[in-house]
Amino acid sequence: MRPFIVLFLILISIQLSLSTRGVSPQDAQHYKEGPFTCRDGSETIDFHRVNDDYCDCKDGSDEPGTSACSPLGSFYCKNKGHKNEILLSSRVNDGICDCCDGSDEYVSEQCANTCLERGAAARKVLQEKIEKHKEGSKARERHQTESVRKIQEKREELSSHQEKLKNLEESLKKEKEKKDSLKEDKKLLEKLIKKDADETDRKTKEILREIEEAKKSKELSSREEQQDNKEAEKSSLDESDADADVDLDTEEGSPSTFDDEDNSAVSDADDLDEEDDDKDEDEDEDEEDEHEVEVAPETPTAFKETPEVSDDDLETFRSRLQKEGVDPQKYLDDIKQVDDKWRDLDKEKRDLDRKIKDLSDALNVDFGRNNEYFHLFDNQYSYESNGYTYKLHPFSKVTQGHVNLGKWEEWIQTKEGLAMHYTNGEKCWGGPNRETTVRFYYYC
Repeated sequence: MRPFIVLFLILISIQLSLSTRGVSPQDAQHYKEGPFTCRDGSETIDFHRVNDDYCDCKDGSDEPGTSACSPLGSFYCKNKGHKNEILLSSRVNDGICDCCDGSDEYVSEQCANTCLERGAAARKVLQEKIEKHKEGSKARERHQTESVRKIQEKREELSSHQEKLKNLEESLKKEKEKKDSLKEDKKLLEKLIKKDADETDRKTKEILREIEEAKKSKELSSREEQQDNKEAEKSSLDESDADADVDLDTEEGSPSTFDDEDNSAVSDADDLDEEDDDKDEDEDEDEEDEHEVEVAPETPTAFKETPEVSDDDLETFRSRLQKEGVDPQKYLDDIKQVDDKWRDLDKEKRDLDRKIKDLSDALNVDFGRNNEYFHLFDNQYSYESNGYTYKLHPFSKVTQGHVNLGKWEEWIQTKEGLAMHYTNGEKCWGGPNRETTVRFYYYC
């Protein structure tokens, strides 16, 4: 009797096992011995009609281990040693091994159980991912630590610049007051030095003009003396010729008369003498032109116009400098040094203002959770694609060659995770302004 009871229990166990084939652990509570109610509540059937390869329930829940209710039903692969899987019921006993334990092809039993091998390979891949995740987490922690340090350095630098600016503004104020106090003296000095320079220039030109006039007078006297000598020689020659004519007439006893031919000869000789004199005068004039030196006219100075400062003011100022034993040029040079110092301090202040602004702007940027992306700040990243060079200036802009693809706007959440959003780039041809989304992944 006892063996029959054992065999009966075994048969019941087998029947129960067949009825629960393809049932997932979370649904097992619905597949117990007794009346079975469809999952949609549409019908209640005897338990032996579960997995009998006939679809009784409208939702297909009575056939989890067959394809009778496809495409409504689903089949659960246990895949012990690997990850479980849920298939469409239409893939049960279709001649293709879908479950690594072969449970989906229980009729033919042609599928070997490969779950241990596939599980080992999957666990290896998973372990590698876990290790990469650990390394990525370490890198993130390292970046966060580095960001904290760099942000602190930036804050200290900002504080130092602000303190330096405070001292610089005090120095600049003093130099400005000093510069302004010397402004009137500088103006008088420049006028005085210019007046003295103009006077020196005028006297120099006057001396050169007197020298030139004396030279021209001397040359003129020399030419007049030469002309007198020539005329004296000519007069002496004429007298000699007259004496000779008289003697000739006396000897021959003829009257001292000349015919037309002789008169013409004398006249021609006189003409020749006049031409020689004219030629000499032209040569003298040419010589005079060669010796002439052009003297520039006296340049009118500002003092001949309506002056801002009167000559009396300048002379009073000169007397004050002489009384104090101050050299005007040296005093002006000293004032210019004061101006230069103020100008240098002003430039230094403007540079410091710019640095403070840049630091303040940087410290107000959202660098992500715990400032983990601060290490990207002030860096540049580029890559080549399809003949274009793309450059990323984190928290600033993105470019494609010379084209601005967008300026830093904000962090946004995408399906792939956190991303940087750059907007308001150069306008597309006939379209909107360019914008760029940059996603970050931790790969080690």
